[in-house]
Amino acid sequence: MSTSQEQAVRNYRRRLKRRGMKRLELQATEQDASLLKELAKVLRQGDDESELVRTRLRDVVKQPASAKALLAAAPLEGIRITRSTDHGRIVEL
Repeated sequence: MSTSQEQAVRNYRRRLKRRGMKRLELQATEQDASLLKELAKVLRQGDDESELVRTRLRDVVKQPASAKALLAAAPLEGIRITRSTDHGRIVEL
């Protein structure tokens, strides 16, 4: 690639970054490729439809919750979570 082409690519990627875009490479089956392109197009628009799609995707593709999030969401009312003060048995050395 010539220097002017490299500069053009750098400028293009810089403009994308300023707009909050990120370049991705995906591997998909041939039949899913067009679907994924259309999905990316909808998500880029930033309108109400893209927010609806984004919300539904998050519901479908749940990320595993962290241990902290699981504890925060756990119903702990009425559960005793303190430990007893049992110091074990007495051992003579």
